[in-house]
Amino acid sequence: MTTRAEKLDRIPRASFAGLKFAKLAQDEAVRWFVSYVTDLSRGRDEPHAIRFVNAWCVVMADRDKSYRALLSDSGLNFADGMPVARFLRGARLRTSFRVRGPSFFRDALDHGRSANVAHYLYGGSDETIRALQAAVERDYPGARIVGAEAPPFASARELTGPDVSKRIVESGADVVWIGLGSPKQDFVGKSLAMATGIPAVSVGAAFDFVAGTSREAPPWVQRLGLEWAYRFAIEPRRLWKRYLIGNIHFVYIALRSCVSRVRPEKVPRSSDGLEQ
Repeated sequence: MTTRAEKLDRIPRASFAGLKFAKLAQDEAVRWFVSYVTDLSRGRDEPHAIRFVNAWCVVMADRDKSYRALLSDSGLNFADGMPVARFLRGARLRTSFRVRGPSFFRDALDHGRSANVAHYLYGGSDETIRALQAAVERDYPGARIVGAEAPPFASARELTGPDVSKRIVESGADVVWIGLGSPKQDFVGKSLAMATGIPAVSVGAAFDFVAGTSREAPPWVQRLGLEWAYRFAIEPRRLWKRYLIGNIHFVYIALRSCVSRVRPEKVPRSSDGLEQ
């Protein structure tokens, strides 16, 4: 029987800014994922965290060694966002291999119904988690939500205590979806995957978008790669630093990566980062 680790290792990868990204199109990624989380080899191999890495994540990883180590560690990174996917072209990764987190979340809920996938939702506010459960029940009848909770504002270490792991394991979940925002959700995802033996997927704003508690960019804006501009226009005070300063930093990283592509990069020693 193929283990989950073997299924993960078989995914082709491409590198950008010292990080490795899966070379899978959106539909391929969802099919792989449903098979991955329902694999009967659970408990026989190392669980993994799945992350959706956008331009801002790349910038944060360039500034924070512990976060860079996490993204370079075991698990899987999908290129979430046109900027990352476009700069991966140099590694023969086309923009069609972009895997958008909120869309992936919706597709997994949809296609997971036929495989009877059991979902656990962890993140957001009380209002968001209630609205999310109602939206899933309405839009994806038959999708199994076996647990949902909105944790308090706390450090990553406090959000991954033994009581949390116990609730997740006892729920019978096949996958834990985490909506806490990066980088915190990625540290939480790794810790929960290791503690529970259940794959953890960090999807950020997907909870709010599916729940309808935040406005999502129209499909045509997403296709043009301008979702960042749409979100900036809606929340300029909160996002100005991320999109103005962050975008400049990202272009610098991309140019630096192109120049030094042939040079081997040193990967920092992994850290659990649970004080984030």
